[in-house]
Amino acid sequence: MMSVGAHASGFISQITSTLSAIPGLILTGYTEYLWSYKPNSWVAKIASIFRALALLVALPVVFLGALVRRHIKISFRS
Repeated sequence: MMSVGAHASGFISQITSTLSAIPGLILTGYTEYLWSYKPNSWVAKIASIFRALALLVALPVVFLGALVRRHIKISFRS
């Protein structure tokens, strides 16, 4: 019959080995799904949506910046 101490020791070593594997699993998942994603994956679709949103946000800012810059140049000449 196995003693309680030996059983607890085996359980603790199993938990420790499981916990030490977590960083490797996270890194593998990150590189597989978020860094090197496939063109038709859900990550690619979300990335495309965020690129379009970034463009929609940036264009008015650039346009208004160009208008303000032009207005400042015109007002200095007058």
